[in-house]
Amino acid sequence: MSFHLPVTTLTLTLLLPLFMFLTLRVIRYRRSKRVSLGLDGNDELLYRVRAHGNFMEYTPLFLIILLMAELQGLGQTTLFIFAGVFIVARHIHAVAVLQNKVKLRFPGMFFSLIPIIGLALRTAVKVLFQ
Repeated sequence: MSFHLPVTTLTLTLLLPLFMFLTLRVIRYRRSKRVSLGLDGNDELLYRVRAHGNFMEYTPLFLIILLMAELQGLGQTTLFIFAGVFIVARHIHAVAVLQNKVKLRFPGMFFSLIPIIGLALRTAVKVLFQ
């Protein structure tokens, strides 16, 4: 059995560069400051670690719910809209955390949660009323 999952596959592919960027920023900074574990009281390291951590906390959940919606047959246009909003929101949130721009954090999180909640509701309704 094979599945053709273009939206989930493309979304994952488009999110990987941000993941790598955030990961490498933490690694490089840790090496330059010789901090192997923890934060060592360093605010810059905290921002980098939280930008990466927040990405890793929300992205897998979104990809799972996106996959479920795609497997349930939700239209590609709708899926691409949800995915596009999530991708842009994750970039906004990462920039906001890395640059300590509090005003950008809210839209970054809000527009990250909307696709997660929207797809979760849609998949739940499909399961409950199928």
